[in-house]
Amino acid sequence: MRVDDSWRPDAGHVAQIKIYLLRCCRALALGFAIVVGAFSALMLASGCTHPATVSGMAVSFDGSTADVSIPVVTTATENVTLESWVKLPDGAKGCFVKVGDANTGYGIGVGSARTNFDAGSGGNALMGLYENSAWLYPADDPTLSTGVWHHIAFVIGAAGSAPTFYIDGTPHAATTPGTPHAPIDGAVIGKDLGGDRSTNAMLAKVAVYNTALSPTRITAHATATSEANYDAAVLADSPVAFYQLNEQNGPSASDSSGNSNTGTYSGAVAFLQPGPFASPQQPKEQPTQQ
Repeated sequence: MRVDDSWRPDAGHVAQIKIYLLRCCRALALGFAIVVGAFSALMLASGCTHPATVSGMAVSFDGSTADVSIPVVTTATENVTLESWVKLPDGAKGCFVKVGDANTGYGIGVGSARTNFDAGSGGNALMGLYENSAWLYPADDPTLSTGVWHHIAFVIGAAGSAPTFYIDGTPHAATTPGTPHAPIDGAVIGKDLGGDRSTNAMLAKVAVYNTALSPTRITAHATATSEANYDAAVLADSPVAFYQLNEQNGPSASDSSGNSNTGTYSGAVAFLQPGPFASPQQPKEQPTQQ
């Protein structure tokens, strides 16, 4: 019996099949690229970007244009904590963190002792602000040494009580009690929204809490011996926002708290500066008393 092999493709058929398959693959690749491109454009348009980060890094502010705008992550007027690592240059000035707009909320920064954050009042003395209510100062007027990293916190307790400042885990009671106006309409890292109060400091790991952290917890943060331990200590206290400030570039500043309070960089921010865990963590000098 002879097998009918007339159905078998000849060389011309094989060539045509290859061309057809190649065209199909190109069409599929083009379609996939279009879908990925459209998705990426949608993510960028919606602000859902995830910039690359580098462990141990920080950002530096230029004292003029640079800042990170963030959502109003809390509207509380008591039992709130602001926290950050800070490295001051010579001629330090300005506000590190402000929750609220030019008429509301509270912030922490530096200036000349018992003055304000304004550019004309530069200095290394830590101070706080209840916007449109009161300036607040540690009773013993501690200053931050320049060129080294310090862990700072501003703890607002019960209404009518004096807040507490912390430098490297050491508490400093404020001179003035009071209650701030509830934060609304804006919040920012790197300046105060009222006046010429932009900082020229380097900042890392800014956190905001809807609780008044205890001295024990502040100490646990300030004495952490590695970045992993520090981050774990912060997250254990459930911050409402936690900005590592370790992006390679902008525009987005990621929120590591899990609450998706993404910030936005603007101005002359210098990225990828060595942070508190990429260089000696604890200050070479302790805060001085004026």
